[in-house]
Amino acid sequence: MFLARVEGAVVATKKDDHLNGRKLLILRPQFIDDQAPDKLKSG
Repeated sequence: MFLARVEGAVVATKKDDHLNGRKLLILRPQFIDDQAPDKLKSG
């Protein structure tokens, strides 16, 4: 399983029929901090 934080959405300048009605999201991966296992750190 991958953990990630949503940073934003992408708007396409060209239309693609395969992506009609779908939202593209920008994700930042999150990792478990070695010093504090109950915290997450950005990748």
